[in-house]
Amino acid sequence: MRLEEVVSAEELLGLWKLISDNVWTAINTQSQQQASAPQAETRRTAAAGKPKRTKPKAKPIKIPRPVPPPKQRTPPVPVIAKPQQQKPLTAQQVWNQRNQQALQRQPITAFGPTK
Repeated sequence: MRLEEVVSAEELLGLWKLISDNVWTAINTQSQQQASAPQAETRRTAAAGKPKRTKPKAKPIKIPRPVPPPKQRTPPVPVIAKPQQQKPLTAQQVWNQRNQQALQRQPITAFGPTK
């Protein structure tokens, strides 16, 4: 089923004019709002006023403090080293010491001591 609308040329021109007028009215309103926005902002800033300058505060005069006399230094006390405690030897260390002592002795030969 197909709907067909029969409209005269005069009605189409009237519709076109109505749409065109509404578009141009909206554009005109928007441009007026944008033009008035900067003016309103300048009014706000003018109403707020310029920031007031304040006089800088006078800085207090600084009086130098007297220099304290130097402290006498005492010579450093020598630190006496504590004797180190020997750690107990492990079985492996005892074994190594005995073997080294045995190797330093004179070797025993089957023929007796040499002269």
